[in-house]
Amino acid sequence: MVDDILSQVRRLDGLKNAIIGGVELEQAANAVTVRLVTDLAYSHEEYLAAYDSVRHYVPECFSLDLKISKLTPDCDMIKRRILALIGENFPALASVTEDGDVTVSKTDEGFSFEVATFSGPRADDVIRTLENSLKKTYCGTFCGKVVKKNIKAEDITVEEKVEEESFEAPARTFPVENFTPIESADAPTRALYISDFNFVSELRAAPDAKTFMEVIDKFETAKFPEEVPAQAPAPAEATPAGPRILAITACPT
Repeated sequence: MVDDILSQVRRLDGLKNAIIGGVELEQAANAVTVRLVTDLAYSHEEYLAAYDSVRHYVPECFSLDLKISKLTPDCDMIKRRILALIGENFPALASVTEDGDVTVSKTDEGFSFEVATFSGPRADDVIRTLENSLKKTYCGTFCGKVVKKNIKAEDITVEEKVEEESFEAPARTFPVENFTPIESADAPTRALYISDFNFVSELRAAPDAKTFMEVIDKFETAKFPEEVPAQAPAPAEATPAGPRILAITACPT
């Protein structure tokens, strides 16, 4: 019935883009209120013609109040509505859609719009939903399409993995001099301190920073005992007053 009413109302020049904004029924008063929305100027004669068209579909036992309001949206208004509709109906698409991804232009009969995104199997469903929703809110026709979103290389941010610097204590060596090789002619020119074998291995096996530092302290204490701070002597025990037993013997005298 709605399509039949609009097909007759839209024959009028001032209401050719009209939509039904709402229908209210008051049973107690036997009254019906029909709201039409148009984006064009209309005359009184066109109002009367629209009233007769709507009255034809309202039962005679009800009175009719026809209200026509004019709403002229612009491109910014349509764009904001499209972004809102995407957020309401397509949350995943909304998460990757920015303000600049939607473009709207005015046409003779309404608006055309484009949504730049990554094309997918639901692209047609998105456009169909947007067009139908816009037609329910604004006058005129709406024609949309999805265009492929291009990403510039300079817009891509690559997070670099930060590698932690590992510390490895160098082993101590000393030059080998004044010797004659017994079997091999390729004798080494430097040698490793035997004590550093355990030092390096214990450092590598340390499970945490605390143990790592304890290993260093242990080897430094052994290597440089003169640098270890002297400990304060323990306080002497107080001598008890009165007689004391020094010793017990088995001698009868």
